[in-house]
Parts: sequence; C-alpha cells; structure tokens
Amino acid sequence: YNDSELTCTATANDLDNVDTLQYTYEWSTGETTETITIDGSLNPTESVTCTATVTDGTDSVSDTTSIAIENRDPVLSNLLFVGDVYPNETLICSVDSSDPDGEATNPEYTWILPDGTTESGNSLTLGILQDGDEIICTVTITDSYTGTATLSETVTFEKHLL
Repeated sequence: YNDSELTCTATANDLDNVDTLQYTYEWSTGETTETITIDGSLNPTESVTCTATVTDGTDSVSDTTSIAIENRDPVLSNLLFVGDVYPNETLICSVDSSDPDGEATNPEYTWILPDGTTESGNSLTLGILQDGDEIICTVTITDSYTGTATLSETVTFEKHLL
C-alpha cells in the first residue's frame, strides 16, 4: 500500500569463501537502505523497484525486483437517515466516507421505493406511504482506482393511529 514498509533482501555466496560481502540497496524512490517506508505520495498501481548489489571488493552482482502498490477499497460508515418517515416529508441519507489511500470519495446515493422504482441523490421527498412500506438507501463510493464500497440501510413507515 502507499504507506507500507518495504524490505529488499539479498543473499549471495562468495565462491572462494575468503572475502566479506557488502550489500547495497537502491530504491526507485531514492532511498538507499534495506527497508523503506512509503510516505503516501505514490499512487496505487505505481511500482517501486529495488536494486540490490553485492560486492566482494573485486566482483559484484546486482538484481532488481519490483512491487506494484496495491489499492485499498474506500470505507463507508455511519449510514443514517435524517428526517421523519411520513408522506410529503424529505428524508436525507447521510454517510461518512474515507479512503485509506487518501483518494477523493464521492458518494452516490440510490433510493429504492416501496413500488420498486429508484431515485438518486442524498435526499428524497416521500410520496404516499402505506403501513409497513420500506424505503432503502444504498450508498456506493468508487475511488480513482476502481476500489468500491457499498452500504445500505432500510427504514420502514409505520402508520400510528391516535
């Protein structure tokens, strides 16, 4: 992930078993240590490359490996309804959204009405309701790298007779 710790490890053998081997590392991010911590500045799907070089003072050998930064799905939480569930009232669907990779999130709201039709947007003006009618709000977010999260909540209209 774009905030992970990465380690580049190399092993080698000196064929004449006389020399001490020295290892050096060079990352595509510019660091030259065996372990680095990515600071969040790389985007998911970008790659980080490490070249390890081993020398015995006379000869050296190098090898390179790469790892692609993985995308994490965005997160939805605290889905709730604001407003009263009565005919001709406005109901608002509210949610908290975030992305652990720091990408922008833009929630999309879909309402499923008792008759099966759908509406979009975070608010809905209710029409005629029957006792027991259910209204569902589904929120979906997609980040820049196709990570998604979906959360739904249902509210039921209950007719109260005085």
